[in-house]
Amino acid sequence: MATISFYIGQFSSTRDAILQTLHRNPTNIAVAPPFDTFCKKLWPENEPYSRYFGSWSRHHLLYHLISYERDIALPHFQLWLDGIDDYRKIPGQRQRDARYNNQATFYDPQIPVNQLIAEFEQIRRHQLESLQQLSVDHLSDEKETLWGKTSLDWVLTKTIAHSFEHGTRMYRQAIYWNGSYAVPTLLKQHVEQLLAAGQSIDMSTYNEFLDFIVTHP
Repeated sequence: MATISFYIGQFSSTRDAILQTLHRNPTNIAVAPPFDTFCKKLWPENEPYSRYFGSWSRHHLLYHLISYERDIALPHFQLWLDGIDDYRKIPGQRQRDARYNNQATFYDPQIPVNQLIAEFEQIRRHQLESLQQLSVDHLSDEKETLWGKTSLDWVLTKTIAHSFEHGTRMYRQAIYWNGSYAVPTLLKQHVEQLLAAGQSIDMSTYNEFLDFIVTHP
């Protein structure tokens, strides 16, 4: 079984890794990937690209990570720190659940990135402080959680897995947005090959795609 020190390291390193994705190609942080729209119409046999990158921008993904960790992950610590036996008994949790479930209503792409970074860092700091108050004996202790009766070890692993899931897409967007190996470049080359071969394509969609890659280099 993992140790508290292990999770302290994981919460710290995944925080740093997620924030690092924001430093590469920063001008497109709040722009949603174009692949979900254009791959389906122009390169349907490679539609997995849209799943690979997702449909949310890095800005939106960071907002989602904040929502999950603020409203779901962080409150779970109270089960073990305060001796609460059921997630539904955590004070204010019903309101937090409602906010999390309606996060799409509250998301605003105009929120300054620095504000999101500061909030994410603060939430991780609170989680690290909570971890330092726990012992290895807590890890196997089971409580009634959002996911049923399970251990602290499982809940902590779930948060790390969630960080990897969305952090990976943030890295993919940061790395493959532009350059010779970028998906927009590859998609453009694919369509040019189709046109050269005399095949018909949806030109209105293609022109829309060209406009996109010009305005979001």
